[in-house]
Amino acid sequence: MRRTELSTGLVLASIHLLLVAIIYWINVEAGQSYAPILWLLLAFVDFPVSLGLGWPALQIAGDYRWNNQVMPALYLATLGTLWWFLLGTFIGALWRGIRRAFRR
Repeated sequence: MRRTELSTGLVLASIHLLLVAIIYWINVEAGQSYAPILWLLLAFVDFPVSLGLGWPALQIAGDYRWNNQVMPALYLATLGTLWWFLLGTFIGALWRGIRRAFRR
């Protein structure tokens, strides 16, 4: 993996992780009323990965804080950030290929 791919992946993953941390902080500060709406906005950004958020094995019946604050934060912070790192490395490799094609 070259520097272009790695740096693009790290930048996108860092932005995503920062966004997850900000949304989690807003959820903790604002209380329970905004939690599902804010995670839904981030689920659109993490589309293929966010399909696993509805998996019943991740839910705990009757535990609002786990289901709407903690679990989405853990899930999207790990798998969503990994997804954006991989997507960023792909975009970096594509960009390097395009630049190399036009140099010839």
